Amino acid sequence: MLARLCSVALIVTALFGLSGCDNTVEPIADTSGDAFAVFGFLDMRSDHQVIRVESLRPTILASGTSLVGVSVTTSNELTGQRVVWTDSAGVDEDGLPVTLFTASFRPEPGARYRLEVRGDGDAATTATTQIPEAPTFYTDPAVGDESSLSQRVYMQNLPGPPQGLSMNYTVVDIGQEIPVTIPVSYGDSGSSTSSGWALDVLLFSDRFVVMRGLNRDIGDQGIALRNLRLAVQVPSAEWNAPPESNIHRGHGFFGSVGYYTYQWRLDSQSVGVIGWLDEQHLD
Repeated sequence: MLARLCSVALIVTALFGLSGCDNTVEPIADTSGDAFAVFGFLDMRSDHQVIRVESLRPTILASGTSLVGVSVTTSNELTGQRVVWTDSAGVDEDGLPVTLFTASFRPEPGARYRLEVRGDGDAATTATTQIPEAPTFYTDPAVGDESSLSQRVYMQNLPGPPQGLSMNYTVVDIGQEIPVTIPVSYGDSGSSTSSGWALDVLLFSDRFVVMRGLNRDIGDQGIALRNLRLAVQVPSAEWNAPPESNIHRGHGFFGSVGYYTYQWRLDSQSVGVIGWLDEQHLD
């Protein structure tokens, strides 16, 4: 369990570094009474949520607030459902001890959550985040030949640029008859357009990744396409907002990440251009 929490702490810290968030803690609180720094986000992909909590002291001569007896809760502001988090020991990227709080629930799309960190005092450190809703997806027709075939996918109603885009191709090697899903990473590719965020799916080059994953040569026959699906991570508005803008009586970062997939049917002619058989079906 401890090893798992340590891994989570490293992942959280790495994500803050990639996103440009400053996760250094100012130890002096500018509020009276207990105050805390929180670092973490709600992840729609997981049933296991984790944040890091640190105490702040009101003056340079004061000792930090102990985390013993500190309670952490989240509430779904729409349904009123309240979850109590459990404290656990962990280490940061430098191997130093930190206090992690964990909870078992999967955030709901579009829901707004209020985090509350409370010590012995009357006041609490609070923060809110809204899980991004599913984008609106649509596609242009595929264009090009076997050396340039591509298709543009649009995503609308995003709070900011999407991240971690990945195309997932489910194919069947007729000799095996067992479907295999092979991902092709697009990272943070794409651009903002008047029609929404646009991603050019490079079908002509993705097929090389898929065939290599099947241990087949590019010209081999007998590969059938079952479906293709775009997976996308949608960071909440807090990732693009001023630091700590959603945190009251505390410091740090608290946000969320939505996770959505979009499946569509590639026209049969384009499937043939790739060199595959068309056996697509929508889930």
